Amino acid sequence: MPARRVWRALRTCLCSGCFRSSYFFFIAIIRLRYHQPTKDYAARKTCGGKLEIIRCVKRFIAREAYRALIAIRNGGTGRRTPAERGARLRELRTGHGITQQQVGEALCVPSSRISEIERGKRDLPELERRAIQWIHSITSPKQHTQTLDNV
Repeated sequence: MPARRVWRALRTCLCSGCFRSSYFFFIAIIRLRYHQPTKDYAARKTCGGKLEIIRCVKRFIAREAYRALIAIRNGGTGRRTPAERGARLRELRTGHGITQQQVGEALCVPSSRISEIERGKRDLPELERRAIQWIHSITSPKQHTQTLDNV
């Protein structure tokens, strides 16, 4: 079954409010075919046969989905608005005395893009994550001591 049909069926099911086991089966098959960590797991799993592997992958997917839904319900991942996440980035950046220009140059994007993220005008979570990682990497105490040792 082509992946497009599987995802269309899954989206239909999710939108209608039901989530049947057959959709877990479709997701498991797709992951076994294309998702490298799942492929590695199937290669390691030797006893039980293919049906046992699919059963274990379906259980893992169900646990993943449950954790994601509970996190969203409890205000965890997925609840923050782009403006809230942008404010967090701005606070982190200004707290360390770093300009938008410096962040933009480090990530090879215009500084206006960083400004848009901070104001909540653009929702770019991957770029936001990279910016936060970069700020943490240049402001970690370990790196400062290495810089001072080189002087």
